[in-house]
Amino acid sequence: MLVVDKTLCDLFEGYIRSGNMEQAESLAEKRVCASNKCTDDRTANDWRLRLSDLYLAAGRTEESEALFQRVVQTRALQGLSNDLQIQKRAKLLARLGQKQLAAELEHSLSTDRSSDSIRIEYTLCGVEEIRLGHNTTITAYNTQDKGRSPVTVTFLGPHDVDGSCIASAGTITCEGNFTMHGSIFGHVMPPDIGGRIQSRISPAPDKLNKLPNALTAPATAIDLSQSGLTLGEHGFGRTSMSAGDYVVANRNINSRLVHRHNSNGRIRIFLVDDDRDDNEYALIWSEHSMTGLPADLQFWYNGVRKLRFEHKTYGVVYAPHATVEIKFNGHFTGAIVANRIIGEGNNHFVFDQHLLEVVFAQ
Repeated sequence: MLVVDKTLCDLFEGYIRSGNMEQAESLAEKRVCASNKCTDDRTANDWRLRLSDLYLAAGRTEESEALFQRVVQTRALQGLSNDLQIQKRAKLLARLGQKQLAAELEHSLSTDRSSDSIRIEYTLCGVEEIRLGHNTTITAYNTQDKGRSPVTVTFLGPHDVDGSCIASAGTITCEGNFTMHGSIFGHVMPPDIGGRIQSRISPAPDKLNKLPNALTAPATAIDLSQSGLTLGEHGFGRTSMSAGDYVVANRNINSRLVHRHNSNGRIRIFLVDDDRDDNEYALIWSEHSMTGLPADLQFWYNGVRKLRFEHKTYGVVYAPHATVEIKFNGHFTGAIVANRIIGEGNNHFVFDQHLLEVVFAQ
């Protein structure tokens, strides 16, 4: 079922990208109808929201609202926050020209997620979902331990709170071989995964539904659209960045920012959406990061678009409303906080234990 659902998602998104709305609507209606007959369909609300969005775009407002309210009520009964769902619907209303309704909906948001400081506790934290492909490994080490290198990874015991941990208030899906020594917080599929790995599985903590927003760029941050730096695609026009704070509006990078870290010191990249950009991705990080200190390369994003990381990256990603993708064969050392985390397979995630001691402040 998990494989079939992923195929349906890819097919649905393909219909949307090609403008084939009738096919997308038909597929979503059939999937929602099927979910109504299931007693435990973990992605049922995702499909109801997809269909609700299609109905809204087609002017079928009452049907759209009925589906949306069903999702809101279901999640509320489960003790889950609806802030992200409301935020996404408000953005869709705004894009459809219904700006007054969008403003009213955003005003209804009940949770203040602002924060002056943030701490990282998990290797992977996906509010709605974590999906891990075949042959995924999750380990940990401390970058401040001078006796070790990123290649020499310490495997920690299953009950070690400082070990590699993953957490989700939604579903954690393992689609194949999976190796991890640490703790898992959330509902795991398939259920027998606990018997196949050395990990303790516990309920997700309530705080996952109330994660603070990402830090925002300070006034002194460099706007890359005004900096004169050359940005490029597919390995051309590489940008050599020195330590500092940078603002990146995705319309300025043609979906791809290529980075080479040649200097010592912290780099913080603040991603900003632009209403004129209909790009699926806020960022595609396509080159090896040349630093072994994850805390020195930070990505902050409050939008709902996707972030994609390819090859080998040392860094911290904090995007509580977005989807983060790790390409097949990708390695990520540090930590990721997102709404959804999708590992395509053959991925190696390494948690830097030093992050437990770091306070990320505005």
